[in-house]
Amino acid sequence: MIQILKNVIIDGANNTYLLADITHKNGIITAIESSPIHTHAIDSSHVYVTPGFVNCHIHPNQLFDRRMLDALPITALLSTMHTKHDKTDEDRYQQAIFVLIDALKSGATSFYAVASNPTPVIHAFNDLMITGAISCFFNDSWEGAGTSPTQTHFDMIETEFAHYFKCQSNTLKIHIGTASILTASNKLLILLNDIAIRYDTKVNIHMSEGDDCVKQLISFDYAIQYLLKDKGDYEIVEGFISALLKTKGYSAVKIIALLETESNKEDPKDKRSIADLIVEDENHHKYIIEIERNVKNSFIHKACFNTARLIVDNLAQREDYTQIVKVFHISLLYFPIGEGVGSVYHGKTIIHEIESNERLKVHITDPETHEEFDATDILPE
Repeated sequence: MIQILKNVIIDGANNTYLLADITHKNGIITAIESSPIHTHAIDSSHVYVTPGFVNCHIHPNQLFDRRMLDALPITALLSTMHTKHDKTDEDRYQQAIFVLIDALKSGATSFYAVASNPTPVIHAFNDLMITGAISCFFNDSWEGAGTSPTQTHFDMIETEFAHYFKCQSNTLKIHIGTASILTASNKLLILLNDIAIRYDTKVNIHMSEGDDCVKQLISFDYAIQYLLKDKGDYEIVEGFISALLKTKGYSAVKIIALLETESNKEDPKDKRSIADLIVEDENHHKYIIEIERNVKNSFIHKACFNTARLIVDNLAQREDYTQIVKVFHISLLYFPIGEGVGSVYHGKTIIHEIESNERLKVHITDPETHEEFDATDILPE
């Protein structure tokens, strides 16, 4: 049987790489057709070259797999890479040795490896006496397409990392990380940061998604959740919420309490919110703010569910309906919607008379404050 491996990158003469098509029959290479990898000059006038923004690293356990898959689109490549291969630790060790020696021969002077099974890679670094760092990857979810990567039980992550961290030395640094933003929940990202602080190490968030999956380096919802851990950082989140409310005529607000969001017992992965907050404006009006992250088109259904849940959960059994607190629902969407050209949208239920299309206003006077308001304003926005 004749097979052709197309667009394989191979070593050429004079420290160059070639793009090749390799023909093999019954496991024996019969022909190699290669051509130079096309490059183009970039005008570097007035350009700064700085370290730190791009992290060059190697995948010691995946070299052979990746070279076979280079022609695939990134989403298909990831799905194939996430498929569990029947490899022993000895197989992974041999691959790591080969990759590291190949990098040394190519003139590499800095070595940073990433692995969800770091033990064979650690042994390879030590046996070759290479100075570098290894990031131990942990995943607890998958929001991408295709096959999910290996996931670790959340409660075991720090225990496993502590085992790997014992291998840290003066020449080998052990870091912690995750395979991609799509493989880590907000809860995991916060845990990785906390572990890194406790062990005085670094966090590596690997970015291997294609442009069709991720548009930003750090998701905004993660930043909000992290800021809410410290009351000293509340004013940043308050500023974000107030800026949105002011566009619709509401006053600036302050966070006065965080609500528990554990009432979603059925499927916490699909129904949980980033944060449920009680806020208060300068006139002492209290509102509930719900912020959630959405990556699917069912975001309107989720918004309806969570808004209704908040209203029910925050009205005591014997309490009058007039004590319902207005809910503002903020959805952070990570995909294009509809045919709009903007980036921020507002929605609100308004009641109209059918024939005249005149807006209905139901004026009610608060018996305690004697303040008059439109009862339809209690509807969520």
